Amino acid sequence: MQFQCHIGDVIFLFKRNLKIKCPKNYMQKCYLFRGLDDQEIIRLGDTLLPIVRLSEVLKKKYAFTRKTRAETAAGYKSEKKSQSLNLAVLRTGLRQFGLVYDQIIGFEEIVVKPLHPNIKSLGIYSGVTIMSNGRAALILNPEGIAVHAGTQSFNNPARTLNQSVKKEKSLDILIFKSGIQERFALELHQIKRIEKIRLSDIEFIKNREFISINETTASIMRLDKVLNVSPCTEKNEMFLIIPKNIKQESGILISEIIDTVQFKEKINIETFIEPGLQGTGIIRNHMTLFLDIYGLFKKWQKSITLD
Repeated sequence: MQFQCHIGDVIFLFKRNLKIKCPKNYMQKCYLFRGLDDQEIIRLGDTLLPIVRLSEVLKKKYAFTRKTRAETAAGYKSEKKSQSLNLAVLRTGLRQFGLVYDQIIGFEEIVVKPLHPNIKSLGIYSGVTIMSNGRAALILNPEGIAVHAGTQSFNNPARTLNQSVKKEKSLDILIFKSGIQERFALELHQIKRIEKIRLSDIEFIKNREFISINETTASIMRLDKVLNVSPCTEKNEMFLIIPKNIKQESGILISEIIDTVQFKEKINIETFIEPGLQGTGIIRNHMTLFLDIYGLFKKWQKSITLD
């Protein structure tokens, strides 16, 4: 599920794997402040957040400097101090900021496609998709936007008026199922992309499974072939998780994507442990198995070699 907004006539999307809040009645609650590290700041209740204007990010080729931020703030100086803003509060990891855009369009289920090589190096984008109306849309990377706009210069991701925000470690994770019994978790930063595939498109060579995606052949791993878990539930439409930093194009076959959440507890490393698993955690009252992606693929490659 994707959060859609637009600047001018161009549509952009955010994955809903990060916290997005669109405050109600924010015209009465939000006030603009300027001068803190030459960054525009917005007051939201008792919290001060750095503002990033999406239109300015798209205009500027290079990462913002202090001078760039000062010029941007000066350009909006004529705006009223109290005003209505189309604002989304984005949180990615420990970083939090307010994104100003033109308009919310809505939410839509889409399939994420990789970026063209010519724009892959631009950190503010994480993918591209074709929407249900046939229009192309770029998927924005909130972490890349925050870095490009220079919001990393703030010591605290969000500053309160009354007290400092206590930093706490949290993990942005994807929760999913393979078989009927277990729930699995994988950190989002370890995922390159997720492809929706048809079971009928999987091909077999000896005892291994492969699928062709965008003219590239990817090998398929089933978790029940590597871990002591229930067999993968087969459906007409499945998902393939393509991890980052894996030499050979490979993916984990899963049957269901449950949600993306932030996990703020410690992973229990004392229960249900075997090579390929980090440990367990209780998420929404369900025991969830955290994958060790590199240990998992190492174990899988070893089993393939033995076969």
